Amino acid sequence: MLALLVPLTARWLVLARRFRAEARRMPTLQPTAWGDPASPVSSGHRPAPHVTVVLPARNEEATLAACLACLLAQQYPAFDVVVVDDRSDDATATILAATPGITWVAGQALPAGWVGKSWANWQGVHQARGEWLLFTDADTWHHPQALATAMGIALEQPEGLLTLSPLLVCGSFWERVVQPAVAFLMSELYPLAWREDPARPHALANGQYLLVRRGAYDAVGGHAAIAGAVVDDVTFAMLFKALGRPVRYMVGKQLLHVRMYADLGALWRGWRKGFVAPSAGPIWHLYLGSALQWTAESILPWLLLPFCRGWALAACLAVLTLTLAARQAKLRSYVELAPWWHLAHPLGVAVFTGLMLDALWLSARGRGAEWRGRTYARPS
Repeated sequence: MLALLVPLTARWLVLARRFRAEARRMPTLQPTAWGDPASPVSSGHRPAPHVTVVLPARNEEATLAACLACLLAQQYPAFDVVVVDDRSDDATATILAATPGITWVAGQALPAGWVGKSWANWQGVHQARGEWLLFTDADTWHHPQALATAMGIALEQPEGLLTLSPLLVCGSFWERVVQPAVAFLMSELYPLAWREDPARPHALANGQYLLVRRGAYDAVGGHAAIAGAVVDDVTFAMLFKALGRPVRYMVGKQLLHVRMYADLGALWRGWRKGFVAPSAGPIWHLYLGSALQWTAESILPWLLLPFCRGWALAACLAVLTLTLAARQAKLRSYVELAPWWHLAHPLGVAVFTGLMLDALWLSARGRGAEWRGRTYARPS
């Protein structure tokens, strides 16, 4: 038994130290006003570049009004908001018609080869007046100084892509169980050292906040270059990196909040669609292999605990303590949960593994995953 526990103890000790080091290298952005001396780029009398916020909306009646309110309240000198109603069949259009101060676009029919969100964003860009583009989602909340802060950072590398990680708002039991596990797995599949290595293709982005100069967007081909990618944000970041352009992924939990899914059914369907129709075939196997590995490593100590005595018991408790500390170090940038919720991590990883296996089963049967009235199938 010690032969299993000693390597696990060593592994989690190394991980705990690495996660803390990564957190120090990715500090949380603090809200900063445009022109504040604390922001080295936006200080002084530098003119504020005009930013167009592009917001795709498909059946977003539950969150759209609140999102538009915080976008229109941005404390930034020059911006406009373009919303593309992606052929919604709920009250989305009614909300848009009642909201002054925005440009509202009725989305056209989805062409072959395009994913809905990228198509809506592409249409929004064609209505944009800004020198810069901010792509965001309707289920987000933005701090009033979020755009000013992000632009201060983005102007340091105007030929690249800036993306912010949000605070994941978790209201239900299953959100608290699954969302932290997904955040953990995603950050481990795209470790910071690999993202910063120009020789590796790994790049990570969050589609809820993508800030890019219009010229850089056009130079890489925009959303037309990733038209069929369901995992559009990661694919977009990989495109930028492949073309030698910087991708900056920063912790923005003070600036951006998001509640993606409200229950287990929505969690399952929402995450599953990206694995039935992956943007890069081989990466699917990497996701599944990593999830199975983390499931085994998370559950194994609990399975061994009732059978441990003496040194084996001490080693098992050490593993469990280290795993808790490591997860807290990793996840404090993404979620704010009571510490005991980290004990549910094995269950969350197991659920995520299950939805990927469900995606594999759908693919084997030649079926696609349904999401908001559209079906996403694995490419043949």
